[in-house]
Amino acid sequence: MSYKLTGGWLVQKQLAYVEETTYGTTPTNPTFTHAGPIVDITDSQETQAIKYRQIGSRDMYAMIKTGEVYSFDVTFNPLTDDLINYAINLPGVGTKNISKSLSFIKSALINNTEMYTIYKGCVADSIDISISADSAVEITVSYICKDITTPSTSHGLGTVGSFGVNPTLIPWTNLSGGSSPFLWNAVSVDTPSWSCSVTNNIERVKVNGDINVKFTEPTLRDITFEFDTLHKDATLIADQKGSGATWNARAMIYKLSVDRRLSFTDAFLESLEMADATGDTTPKTESYTGTAKSVVCEPY
Repeated sequence: MSYKLTGGWLVQKQLAYVEETTYGTTPTNPTFTHAGPIVDITDSQETQAIKYRQIGSRDMYAMIKTGEVYSFDVTFNPLTDDLINYAINLPGVGTKNISKSLSFIKSALINNTEMYTIYKGCVADSIDISISADSAVEITVSYICKDITTPSTSHGLGTVGSFGVNPTLIPWTNLSGGSSPFLWNAVSVDTPSWSCSVTNNIERVKVNGDINVKFTEPTLRDITFEFDTLHKDATLIADQKGSGATWNARAMIYKLSVDRRLSFTDAFLESLEMADATGDTTPKTESYTGTAKSVVCEPY
C-alpha cells in the first residue's frame, strides 16, 4: 500500500472560527475569523459504550454504543482579545461571552488530498494565559464540543465568505504591555513569570435518544493566578498573611498589549513560596498563587 504521510506542516486552511446562531450548527455561507498563530491543537474523541455481559460466559458479549463525546485543546499566540472574551466573560457581558458557542474549521492534506474538519458547538471549559520574560503571550483554551466531523473533501457549508486571513502581524509578547505591565493594588510589581486560569466548569448534558450532548452549560467560574516577583520588601508578604482575621482583597491588573488589559476584582494571595539555598546563583524570588472574584479583558 502506498500513501503520503501528513503532519502539521501540511495544514492548508489554518484554524478559524465563526459564532453560531444555533448551538452545534455551523452557519451556512459563513465568514470565518482566523484564530491567531496556532502553536498546537489536540483533538479528543470518545465513543461512550457499555461492556455488555451475560451469565454463562467469561467473555464480553457485546460493546453497546451509548454516545459520543468531543473536545479539543488549542494553544496560540494572540493578536486580539476576541477568543479571550468568549472564554472568560460571563453570559451577557459584552458581545463575546461564554453563552456564545463557536464553530471552528481547518483543512489539511491527508494522503495528498485537502480534507476539512469542523468543530461544532464549541464552548470554552477553561483558558490559561501565561507570560514569561523573553517569550510570546501563550494562551491555551480547552473546548467542549458537540461534534468534531470526520475529515472530508467537502466542508458542506455552502459559499464561504472567508476562511480567515493568515496573520502577518507579530503576536503579543512580554513586551507588548509596555513598561510595568503588572499592577497589584495599583502599584507596579516586577515579574519574570505571570499566569492566570479561568475555568467555567462546563456541564455536559445528555438526554435519552441523543447520541451527542444536548447542552454544554457553564456552571461555577473559578479564577486563579500565579506569579513570581523579586524579593525586595514585605509588602506582598503582608497582603498574603493579612492581619489576624482580616485578609486583604486587592485589585490586580496585567497589561497584555498597548490597549488591552486583564482587570481582576478582589484578588487574594493564598500561598507564598521562597527559599534560600547554598547552591543558588539567582536572586531570591517570591512565588505566589491566588484566587480572584472576577476578571474582564478590557481596553485602557
